[in-house]
Amino acid sequence: QQPGFVEKCQTEAVRQGVECCLEKLRGVSRAGLSGRAQAQRVFQFVTQTQILPTVVRLMDLYYTRHDVLILIIRCFDDLVVSQNMFSSDEETCVLCEKCLELVQAYASRNAS
Repeated sequence: QQPGFVEKCQTEAVRQGVECCLEKLRGVSRAGLSGRAQAQRVFQFVTQTQILPTVVRLMDLYYTRHDVLILIIRCFDDLVVSQNMFSSDEETCVLCEKCLELVQAYASRNAS
């Protein structure tokens, strides 16, 4: 990470940019609902670009912003819903692993 990265992420402009990207990711995830081929493209996109680990890390950056946390959880929910009918066993394992990481990241900051 760059010096001052955590502080910069908390600025309004950056937070709004992150929210915009998360909303767009939700749209991409929902595209997977249109069939097997589209679902496979969506899965390839999120795995090849390493988006899921990045989104999990956002949980640590925005743990005090419930609006952002809800958006992150909805992104994962949209992805899982779009993939659940079409994913292979291997893809399902990857999704489950990332969802577990998401829950652990959330729990580590919100244990009480």
